[in-house]
Amino acid sequence: MVLLFLSDYEPGPEAIQALFALQFLVFIIFLFLGVTRLGSKLVDFILRFMKGGIIIGAGIAAGELLPAGALLPD
Repeated sequence: MVLLFLSDYEPGPEAIQALFALQFLVFIIFLFLGVTRLGSKLVDFILRFMKGGIIIGAGIAAGELLPAGALLPD
């Protein structure tokens, strides 16, 4: 998702500023969830099987895509 967000910017200072702004926004969200203890309530609210699916999906999404857009070569 970060690469999709940064694809709107030309490589250079603009892209670095956009990346910093995105990371700062994520920091503010996580800080808010931690200070207010809403993070633990959110984790407790999500069902166990959904947590497993999210973790497995993140692992698959982190796979390196080939130039053709496939995960594995033919």
